[in-house]
Amino acid sequence: MDISFLLIDNIFEMWKHAAEAETNPSFDPTVQQVGYKFIVYHYYDTPYQSTVFSVPDQKNATESWMNIKLNNDGFIYEKCYSEDATWIQETNWEEHLPNIVSYFRKWCGVNGIMQLYYNKAERRIDIKCRSTKTGNHIIITFEPGFAHYD
Repeated sequence: MDISFLLIDNIFEMWKHAAEAETNPSFDPTVQQVGYKFIVYHYYDTPYQSTVFSVPDQKNATESWMNIKLNNDGFIYEKCYSEDATWIQETNWEEHLPNIVSYFRKWCGVNGIMQLYYNKAERRIDIKCRSTKTGNHIIITFEPGFAHYD
């Protein structure tokens, strides 16, 4: 693995702290909340704005999708992968992404299915988790963007 997993995990942890501080009690992706929320978080003392949105699954009304979009500012990638979206198979996600795995387990359960996709052309990483119990989906997207200043 040549993607800087520690960096991705740290960015997510900074976002999680900001989200929990802003939404008291903690943000709950299992509650079907339709709509957008903007959360400003800081990484290396630089503010970034995340977009969090939830939508019901169009195929199954009892399931929902939540997407957390975080800024990567182009500093994540250490090596190039293929031009197409590539599924990266990893057997020990807990070692590489402990904060993200902990968050997924909290909301998707121990048996949640986790997948990571990297798209070089879009400079984007999607980490997806689906609960095998509820069918709810959480996606954390790292994509290019800019610092957020008011």
